[in-house]
Amino acid sequence: MATVEDQVIMSNVFTIRQIAVNWQEAVIIGLLAVSVILWIIWLIKALRRRGTIRWGVGTQNRPEWLEVALAAVSMSVLAWLWMKLLKGILESENLEPALAGGLAELLSCLLILGLLGWKRPERLKSLGLTVKGLRGNLGWGLILALAVWPMATLVLVPVSLRTVEFLYRWLWDLSYTAQAHTLLREINGTSTTADLWLVIILAVGVAPLTEEILFRGLLQGWLVRLFRSRWAAIVVSAGIFAMLHLAARENVSAGEASLARIETIPALFVLALVLGYAYEKSGSLYRPMVIHLVFNGLSLLMAWGQM
Repeated sequence: MATVEDQVIMSNVFTIRQIAVNWQEAVIIGLLAVSVILWIIWLIKALRRRGTIRWGVGTQNRPEWLEVALAAVSMSVLAWLWMKLLKGILESENLEPALAGGLAELLSCLLILGLLGWKRPERLKSLGLTVKGLRGNLGWGLILALAVWPMATLVLVPVSLRTVEFLYRWLWDLSYTAQAHTLLREINGTSTTADLWLVIILAVGVAPLTEEILFRGLLQGWLVRLFRSRWAAIVVSAGIFAMLHLAARENVSAGEASLARIETIPALFVLALVLGYAYEKSGSLYRPMVIHLVFNGLSLLMAWGQM
């Protein structure tokens, strides 16, 4: 039988949890409000421009198909090698492929950037990786991240999830349940401080830097050369970016869909559109890097808050 002291303690714990929940709800509502306001401002400015956009990235010195192919091959080979080297080293088996992929992306980026700037340093300048305009790109990157993250994660993902659940049940009589990204699951399941810091470094440090160089700098840059259209390059690279985040579902049971994270595709596609637009508009990879970093950081904080 609970004593008076136990009841007081339980009451205090319940009050603290309720305050935390109310605080999180207030923050979420505030972020959504900021997002809506920023999108409205952008739409008004876009209508005033009447479709005329001053792009910040020139077409010359863009990456060529051979350099994009080299990046893809080097990532595949390096990821395989790192998986062999890291096998059994980490306490979490789920983190081994994530770390291997992150290291492979990082080394591939260094290889390609070195190749681009080997004889013609101006090709690196075409990516906007210079000190000039850094402060402005950091500020605008933060603003754009606050515009896209609430809409993507708090609106698009829940709506997409309900749609996917309905379609799978209606078309194939299969059940579908959401499965978070490996790194987000590690936030909730990690048992060591080292693993937690590794997750943070991979998600908030390595991924935003390397993926923006690979997808926006290399892939989107080459697609601009191919299509002679920035909008076509932005849309196609965004589609590829979103689709590559699909994964095979772990421990598939009878009557369950085998693909995972389908519900995140619309949100990731919108994110990638913003990233691609931000790169072309600013002429610098710093702006999409900041957007990506803040997006991943807020997603980790949200997962952490649900522990």
